[in-house]
Amino acid sequence: TRIYEDAVEALGILRVEQTDKHVHSEMGHFLFQWTGQQEKDSYASVIDWFFTNLPDKRGYDVSAGQKCTQGNLYHVTLFSFRQHLGQHGIEAQVKPVIRLKGRPDLVITFKPQADEEVYLHNRVYVHIAIEVKKSLSTSDYSSCYREAERHLLGLCAYNRFSSPLVLLTDLNMAHRVLYMKATSNPLKFTVATCRFNQFHVAVQFCLDQGPEKTSEALGDFGRAVTPLAEDAE
Repeated sequence: TRIYEDAVEALGILRVEQTDKHVHSEMGHFLFQWTGQQEKDSYASVIDWFFTNLPDKRGYDVSAGQKCTQGNLYHVTLFSFRQHLGQHGIEAQVKPVIRLKGRPDLVITFKPQADEEVYLHNRVYVHIAIEVKKSLSTSDYSSCYREAERHLLGLCAYNRFSSPLVLLTDLNMAHRVLYMKATSNPLKFTVATCRFNQFHVAVQFCLDQGPEKTSEALGDFGRAVTPLAEDAE
């Protein structure tokens, strides 16, 4: 845990717990009955809900590495944030601080074209990553949050095309949306967390926020410095 927290600091990440957002959604409610069920038993129900309520999206179970390259949705090395801007652009005093690889339980993507097979070899396809937990009680939350945050960092690292959001949920009354934002300091980044009491409202927030609304500055998150010769091309 200490190693991970040191890495988060070296990446220039600021954590922010945002106040509850007032989001309107006309999508159907969703609750999962956990009695006698395991987390994996909920996946098909979640995917069916997306199919019914968001026909322009598709849900995929990737909990065992399905459709992922070598079983991982992301496998990246993150570098420390750039310390300052110098005469020749971003200062090159960066170093690798952590390697992340893994996958969430489910991913939501844009609906593929007819007969198009989706393989999640590229993170840009991902709109929402979903991590399902049977419990998000106070005693469980820290480890669950850290797992969801690792997914967020791995999906967003030097991703210039989109910044997927992560929905951490117990599929009942506890839902947290994690997403990244640029700060006023172009070399640091915020991991924001919003809490919701209803699944469909949390999903609506993800849709409203949208991975395509990311700032171009997020493309530099965790990225190694490009050699000046390449910058000049």
